[in-house]
Amino acid sequence: MKKNVTSVVISIIIIITWILNTDFLDFSSDTVENREAVELVRVIDGDTIVYQKNDQNYTLRLLLVDTPESSTTKTGEAQPFGLEAKEYLKDILADETLHIEYEPVQEKTDKYGRELAYLFAGDIFVQKLLLEEGYARLAYESGEEKYFEILQKSETQANEDDKNIWGIKNYVEEYGFRP
Repeated sequence: MKKNVTSVVISIIIIITWILNTDFLDFSSDTVENREAVELVRVIDGDTIVYQKNDQNYTLRLLLVDTPESSTTKTGEAQPFGLEAKEYLKDILADETLHIEYEPVQEKTDKYGRELAYLFAGDIFVQKLLLEEGYARLAYESGEEKYFEILQKSETQANEDDKNIWGIKNYVEEYGFRP
């Protein structure tokens, strides 16, 4: 009898632990009403694209992530993993249906007039994937955002695994990347 009760208690603990450590977010576009369909025009770099909506082009800065610079304009040369992040983003977005979703606790545009939003390519949450693969760092967050915790987990795992940007000692800084 005691053995059965112990087995049941252990099973319950395992199930509860699994539930608490599993992300049950469904990122498919048909489950979220406040997403807008957009069409990709071009990828500028690993965290910025140009999209078209209603025959007008907009620049989108991917919300809550920062990737190394792929352009030489700001830094004189591309930063490590900048070109790789840009190419990876191109691959993610290729031939996918794109949707953007604005964050209620963040502004919709930045000081440069760029749109700020989450980006979804089919069922792929783009920011999450960039963080998981170590092409981006979590940035410009307050901690109150809808997807903050899941993005933070993705970044932490990539850091622990030394993936890409995390594989260069002291490269990732609080406000960007070490030159």
